[in-house]
Amino acid sequence: MIVINLCCEYEHGFEGWFKNDEQLQSQIDTGQLTCPICASQVVRKMPSAPSVVSEKTQQRARKKTGQGSAPVAASQVMAQFKNDVMAAQDVGDQFAKVAREMHREAREVVPIRGQASVEETRELLEEGIDVLPIPNWATKLDS
Repeated sequence: MIVINLCCEYEHGFEGWFKNDEQLQSQIDTGQLTCPICASQVVRKMPSAPSVVSEKTQQRARKKTGQGSAPVAASQVMAQFKNDVMAAQDVGDQFAKVAREMHREAREVVPIRGQASVEETRELLEEGIDVLPIPNWATKLDS
C-alpha cells in the first residue's frame, strides 16, 4: 500500500491509501474518490516526499506513547471511531439546523450525527462550523 496526499478543488487536503498509482487514477476517473470534507469529486494528487523512519526513532516513539512494540491496529481505531459516531445523537435530516443552533449557543453542544446535503455541508464549513462528512456505508462496516 502507498499513502498519497490528495486535495480537492476547494483545497481540502486529505490522504488516501492505494495499491498503486493505477488504482488511484481509476478511482478518480470513475468518480469513486471524493473529498471527505465536502464530497467534491474533483480530486488531484499532491506532491509528497517519502518518509523514512529508523528503528531507533520507532523505539523512541513507542516508549513515548507507552505502546511498547505493539502498535494499535487500524481495525481497532476504526472500530472505536464507528462506536463513537454511532453513540452520537442522531438528528436525522435536521443535522445542518441543529449544528447551527449548537454553534450559535442556542442549544446544548453534544455529539450529533445525521444527514446533510453537499450544499448544506459546504455552507456549514463556510460558516466556520466543523463537520466531518462520513459516507453511510462506513457506519455499516463490521467492527
